[in-house]
Amino acid sequence: MSISNVPAYTTPAFAGAVPSREPVWLRRFLELMLCAFLAYVFTDGTLIVVRTGVSDMTSIVLDSGEGDTGRQLFYIGIAILLFLIAARHGLINVVSPFPTSVFFVVFWCFCSVSWAIVPDISLRRIILATIIIFATITIVSTLGPLRVTQLLYRIIAFFVVANMLSVILVPSYAIHSDQELDSALIGAWHGLMPHKNVASAVTALSAIMFGYHAFLTRSWKSAILLILSIIFLLGTRGKTSLGIVVPCLFAGIMYNHAFRTERQKFLLFASTFLFVAGIAVFAMVFTPLLSQVFDDPTSFTGRVGIWNIVLRYVEEYPMTGAGFGSFWLIGQDSPVLRIGGDMPWLFGIAHSHNGYLEMLVTTGVPGLVLTVLMFVIVPFYSFVMADPVWRKINGLYFGIWLFAVIYNLLETHIMNRDRQVWVIMLIAIQVAFLHRKREPGTGPRIVLGT
Repeated sequence: MSISNVPAYTTPAFAGAVPSREPVWLRRFLELMLCAFLAYVFTDGTLIVVRTGVSDMTSIVLDSGEGDTGRQLFYIGIAILLFLIAARHGLINVVSPFPTSVFFVVFWCFCSVSWAIVPDISLRRIILATIIIFATITIVSTLGPLRVTQLLYRIIAFFVVANMLSVILVPSYAIHSDQELDSALIGAWHGLMPHKNVASAVTALSAIMFGYHAFLTRSWKSAILLILSIIFLLGTRGKTSLGIVVPCLFAGIMYNHAFRTERQKFLLFASTFLFVAGIAVFAMVFTPLLSQVFDDPTSFTGRVGIWNIVLRYVEEYPMTGAGFGSFWLIGQDSPVLRIGGDMPWLFGIAHSHNGYLEMLVTTGVPGLVLTVLMFVIVPFYSFVMADPVWRKINGLYFGIWLFAVIYNLLETHIMNRDRQVWVIMLIAIQVAFLHRKREPGTGPRIVLGT
């Protein structure tokens, strides 16, 4: 299927953009920048992955860290260009599109460098994380939610089609081989992406996007892309993504439906509250069963063992943590060597497999509170307070945001530099922020239209 034929959300489902007064060449340059940025993120830092037959996730994470000079230069270059473009309208325009709460999170993470176990690693990681946040939020604000959605659709469509073709045409490249160090990876699809976990996350997000658009517009092209996404997602064997993609797609559709009237809006969020309350009641009733599960280190494919190590360190340093990015993969100074000495397999783990616990163990209780405030509570408020005129495009991003919130219960993407779900989550959060109801004349100024 030709990518040029993929619908660009020109239907009434996503109409409503304000024409920009900026030069066409500048918009085209920004669009190219967004495409390159997302392609780089989706392929985990390499547009073409050189396969060696072995896919060790630890080495991927190490390579994607701050020792990769090419990666640093790429993101720094994009950030500088975006800063110069935004500053054309005054320096205040550089920071005005940002939710205030993001500054508190970043500030606390920088403060944690002062007590980090390995300060230089911590500093490099928070600088890269800040650059990613700045670049993502700025490019959404400059191009505007509508155009970003159009380009995101096309980029994801390209990867879905290309991933499927790679599995068919070059399976030795696109499927994890029997030489993998982790036998659970053997036979799992990853396509053009370096690992099946990366591929499953991106493909799940694509399924939400194509499913939502197909439902709203009855587009047969989106329906075909949805089917391809589901097939590839099944091939990746990504259990986390498979388990939450359908509920999140349904939540996005329900959001769009609920915002037609205030009564329907109330019923949606009342139902959400009751659902959360029901989970809490379930947890209390089945506490013995849950305790048995969480006492077994092998539960959740070994995640419980990882979480136990994290919580043991948090008991020692609840308010400060180890310093941002200064717990896993920091060499001989890592607390894991001391706390997890009886479980050597933990030494190669790259993160906590829970974004919230990761922030807790690295930035303490204050960091966790600020993270939940910025990336869960404030976005939820933004979606609730959004102008109903944007309900159709917001419904898509509500589903994507919800996917990211739940996904981070089992994986670490929040504030994790250029992780794929994290970048798309930032896009969703910024779209909700820009579409929040405001008094006339207030709110962020957007350089290139909305």
